[in-house]
Amino acid sequence: MNGLRRRRPLAALLAVVLLWVLSGCSSIPLTGPVGAIPQPSVSDDDEASLIKAYGPGAGDDAASIVSGFLAAGADSSDDYSVARRFLTPELALSWNPTESSLIVDQMPTPTPVSGDTVWRTSTKVVRTIDANGVRADADTEQGRTLDFTLKRVGGEWRISSAADGIVVRVADFDRVFTPVTLYFYADAAASIAVPDPRWIARRKGLPTAVVAALMDGPSQYLRGVVTSAFPEGSTLSITSVPVENGTATVDLPAELASRLSDQDRRLMAQQLRLSLKDVSQVQDVQLSVDHTVIDLGTPEQQPPTPTIDPQVDATLVGLHEGKLVTSQNGAFTAVPGSANLPATLHAPALALSGSGIAVLNAARTRLLAVGEGGKVNELARGRDLVAPSFDARSWVWTASSASQGVIAARASGGKQTTLNPDWLSAVKVSSLRVSVDGTRLAIVGVENNTPVVFVSGIVRDGAGQPSGLTTPLRLKSSVRPTSVLWLSDSQLVVFRPSAADMLAVETLGLDGSTSGWTQKLRGVTALAIPAGSDQAVLGQTADGLYERKSGTWERLELALTDPSYRG
Repeated sequence: MNGLRRRRPLAALLAVVLLWVLSGCSSIPLTGPVGAIPQPSVSDDDEASLIKAYGPGAGDDAASIVSGFLAAGADSSDDYSVARRFLTPELALSWNPTESSLIVDQMPTPTPVSGDTVWRTSTKVVRTIDANGVRADADTEQGRTLDFTLKRVGGEWRISSAADGIVVRVADFDRVFTPVTLYFYADAAASIAVPDPRWIARRKGLPTAVVAALMDGPSQYLRGVVTSAFPEGSTLSITSVPVENGTATVDLPAELASRLSDQDRRLMAQQLRLSLKDVSQVQDVQLSVDHTVIDLGTPEQQPPTPTIDPQVDATLVGLHEGKLVTSQNGAFTAVPGSANLPATLHAPALALSGSGIAVLNAARTRLLAVGEGGKVNELARGRDLVAPSFDARSWVWTASSASQGVIAARASGGKQTTLNPDWLSAVKVSSLRVSVDGTRLAIVGVENNTPVVFVSGIVRDGAGQPSGLTTPLRLKSSVRPTSVLWLSDSQLVVFRPSAADMLAVETLGLDGSTSGWTQKLRGVTALAIPAGSDQAVLGQTADGLYERKSGTWERLELALTDPSYRG
């Protein structure tokens, strides 16, 4: 699969250009019909602006022109035609509204800098959306200044100079942008698809924007971690993705298509189908070159559908009367080798497959692994080690307050590495958890006396050994968490255990969404959540184990403490 490779940052982002600009391409011998590809048909709110703006009025003063232009950025109808009416003809052609988006609490008020020709706005930015829909929420409001130059056109004030991009009130965010999820492959085997949530402005040509973002590659925190069927530098040969009768046609440059194997093309089509499934008008995808549809072969020749949101089973690991056990359906099984473990244990973890177990001693100074046949290996030593987590390649992860970085150790022993990227140097880690697909590490900790939540990509060498952590995605939480678990491949649960207080818990989406849990349970010291599955959520308190059902908690007759699902 020579077309499937790791992605690296491009020199520049793909811009979404005007739909009427076309570029030709040469053809290569391919099977399939030849014909004109129609323009997209739009019939769903996801592809239509939900906000209608008003254009300039006769005799509007310069300040009103700037304010009107800013407000009109929320209306994407006809390629932002209302906003372009506030611009000079030259700028109306070159201005790129999708280059970036600033999300603000309130629309700024323009102030004059030089008479009526130069104006400035100062605003507080709470969020940004880049050209490919990557969302970044600011920890605190960030000041941003925008300058505008105006001149008279036919006696009316028009903007002759302005930065690309739009400004949107946070109150209008969900009406202006729609969430989509791009998918990349966990590795060259393409057996697992990893989500990469984006926010794209609702507009005609939404499929084009999604495909352009997919071709540009994963978000920064996933680069060098996941793979794509699209080689670096991939582009569309024409600047639109038409949809006819539910089928989106993606036209590839002849040079690109000619160097791909049949399997590469099939993986491309599969990745496109996964990434366009959030666009309601698209039910299928076909590839073409110079308007000639590529024959992707028979159903039997298609690659297996990759797993999305891999699940763990209902097996629990925990302590029963102080002894290490696994539990299924309320029955306990003693772990072989327990006699070789310290008398008091803490925070056991169970491998994603098989019977491997990792556990800390009570003082949290030693990380131990129990392998097949009950063999015990010491994997790491440190001070205040955090609860361990298994990844999909049988590495066990932890961190120590006595040293910077995180520790990954081979569960079978013999290999250990400490990863200490610059962004982690000032963070005291209190909890970590690897995603079930093995591509990402969620971290909760404290930085400069402030709780932080990070999701970083795990970089591995050719043998699968962790070799680095990418600059992370930073998520915001309102509960000042100290613990983290994966709820799904695109959601975390963060919480603050307390033996005395009500449980403070929140779900954080990788798309920036948040939701609080409603429950009445005090004194929860630990949660057990089965990633990606509908198994029971368990809460540990001093008086026993509780199961969460439909937002309420029910006491279980299960004498298990420190419970944890696989991972």
